[in-house]
Amino acid sequence: MNEAISSHARLLNDAIKQYSQNNAQMLNDAIKQYSEINAQMLNDAVRRQKEVFDKMIREQSQIFSNSMKNFDTKNTKMLQDETNSIDNQSQNVKKKSS
Repeated sequence: MNEAISSHARLLNDAIKQYSQNNAQMLNDAIKQYSEINAQMLNDAVRRQKEVFDKMIREQSQIFSNSMKNFDTKNTKMLQDETNSIDNQSQNVKKKSS
């Protein structure tokens, strides 16, 4: 009888041990999956943020480039107008002196 009780106790102990190992494995698997999902979510968030920043930088670069072109065009026109004005004044002075 003691042997039967001992056998049942051993079976019960093995069952509890197996149950604990299965639960521990399930818990480890869940933690691993959660970690992988979080890492992927973090990577996705970083990638999306990078795309937003890249877009902002491209837009700001285009705005700056357009502004510089407009600035150069206006300055070139202004310089040309001033040069023409000086040439005209010079010609007028020459005509008056002749």
